[in-house]
Amino acid sequence: MTRIYSRLNTTKVMKITELLSGSTIGGLENIIYTEYSFKKLIMKDIKFSTAFPKDQFKKGHAKFCNPTYFVEKIWRYLIDSCDDPVRKKALLDLNFFYLDPFDLELWDRAVGIDVEPKSHTIRKGHRFKAGEWFAPKVWTDKPYRSKTYQFAPAIEIKKVFDFEIINKDIFIDGHLIGPEQLSIVAKNDGLSVTDFLDWFQYPKPFEGQIICWNSEINY
Repeated sequence: MTRIYSRLNTTKVMKITELLSGSTIGGLENIIYTEYSFKKLIMKDIKFSTAFPKDQFKKGHAKFCNPTYFVEKIWRYLIDSCDDPVRKKALLDLNFFYLDPFDLELWDRAVGIDVEPKSHTIRKGHRFKAGEWFAPKVWTDKPYRSKTYQFAPAIEIKKVFDFEIINKDIFIDGHLIGPEQLSIVAKNDGLSVTDFLDWFQYPKPFEGQIICWNSEINY
């Protein structure tokens, strides 16, 4: 297990060693080992914004430079969707390992805000397939001009859906969706309907995928 700690300082090594020697060994060890064993394979990463992008949310917009809370929302999903008590305890213990660079503890920060789980993301192109795994990352500073940091364990893609905006209409897998379904899609993406449309600069044409890690979602 030594190779697992290659990027950790002494304090973190001691903390993880303590956790692994306790009741969470079955869950925590498997989570850490699974993620780092993926380094031997080719695994894509998906980068998430920690703040609303300035290109879509310009100065004067209500969400200009506001935090997206995507990191917290994805962690909320990982914890809430876990039915195995041992693994859930392990995830909670592992929380510090990923979120330490942000100088926060997820559940402490989430107390004062309404954090709903984020179950998918939408990206241009058709690069992803169900059954693949991805590394969730954020930029450490300016997007595309700074290093990235993985903020959670590797996540399995359960489903993918084609997503298009054409002539002010929105399609999922070729089917036109209405306002009611749009609100569901936006919520699952971690956004309000207004912010969702602004994010994609609606009605600007768009073609891509919904990359979903929640097996219970159907569109």
